[in-house]
Amino acid sequence: MDSSLHGIDGNNGHLNSHIAMQNGSRSLKSLSQKLESAEATIQELQEEVSKWERQARKLSADMGILKQQLTAESKNGADLKVEILAKKAECDSLRSELEQKKISRVASKDNYSRWEMDDSKWQINMLQEQVAYQKELNADLHLQLSKMHDSNGELVAVVKDLEDSLDAKTAEVDKLKEVNKELLE
Repeated sequence: MDSSLHGIDGNNGHLNSHIAMQNGSRSLKSLSQKLESAEATIQELQEEVSKWERQARKLSADMGILKQQLTAESKNGADLKVEILAKKAECDSLRSELEQKKISRVASKDNYSRWEMDDSKWQINMLQEQVAYQKELNADLHLQLSKMHDSNGELVAVVKDLEDSLDAKTAEVDKLKEVNKELLE
């Protein structure tokens, strides 16, 4: 009886060894599948990080272009302001000259000959036309400056939106890098 029990124990040892090998094989397959899944996830995350990094570089380049445009628009606006001030000074000078002509004409009206009076009227008319032209030019320059100011405001808003978007994308890329690093560990 001892020998028959010993034979049963021997078969059980062989059976236990076979079951352990099957369990080990299943564990290896399960681990292999998990490893493949993790590697696929890592690859997807790396592709996502690359995509976000490209988009962040593009947004950064776009923001640089918009900043250059804003700088150019600001310089142009400053130039227009200087031009408006110069035109206002010129207009004031013409107005003053016109007033001097009027005063001079009134004071010496009796001393002028007919030709001199006609010449003065002609000069006054020319000065009035110049003043009218300068006023129109000032109005046009003021309108351009106003439009430039509005355009600059819009550019500032776009640049701010791009900066906010870039900050958000950078934060998202950093977060994806952290997840990728954790998965690799």
